[in-house]
Order: sequence, then structure tokens, then C-alpha cells
Amino acid sequence: MERRVSDRGTTVSAVAYLDNARDWARRLEEAEAERTGLPVEEVRPRVAGRLGIAPGTFTSLRKNRLKSISAYAYGQINKAVERLLERQLAHLRHELDLTRQQGIDPRCDYVASIEADIHKAKAALGLSPITQEKGDG
Repeated sequence: MERRVSDRGTTVSAVAYLDNARDWARRLEEAEAERTGLPVEEVRPRVAGRLGIAPGTFTSLRKNRLKSISAYAYGQINKAVERLLERQLAHLRHELDLTRQQGIDPRCDYVASIEADIHKAKAALGLSPITQEKGDG
């Protein structure tokens, strides 16, 4: 199996690239399905078309049929999932700001769940842990 060195200097196998692409494609499809209220099978061509990738590639990823993925498809899926995570992170930060403006107790479960989701989104994007921003707390 061919091994490649990522930007971070760690060795990554072709299988790991395929696993990443599969997870990201699934995340993109499910987010679009949730947003539109349509089944995943119906949004797949829309998501693939937006990225300039054949819908069959997404189907093959979903059904674990691919043995490799092109650098172009991998890059497009990677960029799209980064944009999705950035949008989700912005939404969560906004939701947290609104709860703070409403005077909700910062120790309540709702605030804790938002902060946990922010932490997960930041980790997925490779950002540093939650930091106290100007005007917080």
C-alpha cells in the first residue's frame, strides 16, 4: 500500500485518504438532506454536482466500492466539508452569543452542549481549543 506524508508530517496511507473522503462525503450528504428535508439519495447528485464530482463517486464512497480516490475529488470534498464545518461553527458561536445575551445561566446543560459542539467543530477544523473571546465572561 502506498504511503504519503501529509502536511503535518505524519504518514498517511491511501486507505486513510479513502476513509476520510468517505466520512466527509457522508457528512456533506447528510447535512444537505437535513437542510432540504429530502432523502440522501435525492440530494447526492446535487452535492456531487456542486463539487464537480460524478454522483457515482459519492454512491461508490457510500457503498465502500472505491479502492482509490482522485486528488481532485479528495480536495473538493475536503474543501466542502471545511466550509460546512466553518458554517456550523459560526452558527454555534451565534447561538452561544444569543444565550449569553438572554442571561441564561452559563452552567446549564444547554450552554454546555453548545460549547461542546463548538469544541468538536474546532477540533474537526484543526483549530485550537475554546478560548475566552473579548467580552466573554
